[in-house]
Amino acid sequence: MREGFFGKDVFRYEPDRDVFVCPARATLSPRYRGKSRDNVKVDYANRDACKACSLKSRCTQSFRRVSRLENEAVLDRMAARLALRTDVLDHRRNSVDHSFGTIKQWMGQGTFLMRRLENVRGKFSLTRITGI
Repeated sequence: MREGFFGKDVFRYEPDRDVFVCPARATLSPRYRGKSRDNVKVDYANRDACKACSLKSRCTQSFRRVSRLENEAVLDRMAARLALRTDVLDHRRNSVDHSFGTIKQWMGQGTFLMRRLENVRGKFSLTRITGI
């Protein structure tokens, strides 16, 4: 929530219509497409509804945009599954992550200074092969 305005969480996404519904019950449709790192980002807006909105002072200074990643439904499903089973992430931290950290420490490695799984796999493979 920026500057006391409504956060994204009060906007309801309706996947069957591909729209957001704002707190004033106006419909925000997809208007702009862009990139956020390697992901496609879609901005939803409704300028006309914002002009006449009684909640505008609590929502925006001009018109409101709400962003959603093209694959955000996948992230939402994962978050819902993790919310139901919080113990799964704790178990992973205690078993898998710890093991890799221990192996790297034994090999004299620090943290992986890269992103993306394929890059980390390559670095880890070099560690295994060379014994560095």
